[in-house]
Amino acid sequence: MKRAALAAVVLAGCSLRWPASSGDAGWGREVGADAEGPDAHDGDVEVAAEDVPGEDAATSDDGAPDDLQEGGLDATPLDAPEYDGDAAIDAATDAGDEAAADAADGADVTCAAGLQRCGVACVDPRTDAVNCGVCGAACPSGQGCFDGVCRCPTGQAYCAGRCVSTATSTSHCGMCGRACLTGQSCVGGACACPTGQTVCAGRCVNLQTDVMNCGGCGRPCNGGTTCQLGTCRCPAGQTVCGGGCVNLQTDGMNCGGCGIVCMGGTTCQSSMCRCPTGQSFCAGACVNTSTSSAHCGGCNRLCTPPQTCQSGMCRL
Repeated sequence: MKRAALAAVVLAGCSLRWPASSGDAGWGREVGADAEGPDAHDGDVEVAAEDVPGEDAATSDDGAPDDLQEGGLDATPLDAPEYDGDAAIDAATDAGDEAAADAADGADVTCAAGLQRCGVACVDPRTDAVNCGVCGAACPSGQGCFDGVCRCPTGQAYCAGRCVSTATSTSHCGMCGRACLTGQSCVGGACACPTGQTVCAGRCVNLQTDVMNCGGCGRPCNGGTTCQLGTCRCPAGQTVCGGGCVNLQTDGMNCGGCGIVCMGGTTCQSSMCRCPTGQSFCAGACVNTSTSSAHCGGCNRLCTPPQTCQSGMCRL
């Protein structure tokens, strides 16, 4: 220690005259780059053993001579490195010593009462979702930390990797994995159709208006009918005839009523079978009485040949 202290001073280029003492003549010499004598070699100083104070020289508590302390010289090595926290962490990590790395990382962290140091942070392990219960115990996505235990909030369950309310979730109604049907909602943990609807064939329908389930499941409306108030009905102005809706005012197959067919060239007009304008219904057919030799001027008026019917009259 004594030799290191003296060598540091000499190499720094400092000029120092040690006080002379009767017991050591060497302490009266001048040491440095400008010193004269056999020990001076172009600034390179060699320190002889006799130039170092003897073991009986007065020293301070740190091992340096008292003369150094009184002269204001610092015996601490000039190049003493400062503590590098990051380097200490890296060195501990490279060595695989996680405990040492954590200690170096959080060496200066002091946590308040009730908190725990995890790395360089102070956390509450009762509520911290990243350090729940103990450092590094992270809760799954969606869960929270309650009293040091990872779980979902009250009233929720952990289903398919997330917290859901089984009282309202249509995918997990009442329990995980129980899905409601199309159109249903989850009410109080039970799948239910909206008010006024019923489940038919796996879906919610309104029996009052659904043409495939009119008045009950599996009762379809056919022939152009629609479901009105739970009954298959034709549109206004039409009647069900032969499984279909028809207009009795104009339908030639149901003229004025179901099954009444207009024949002989007649058409249904205002619910009656009528001949076209200018024709009359004679012997089951519509004829032009202005030109018909069998019905000239009226039904069954026959013109005798060689007469013909001209403008409703038999003429030669």
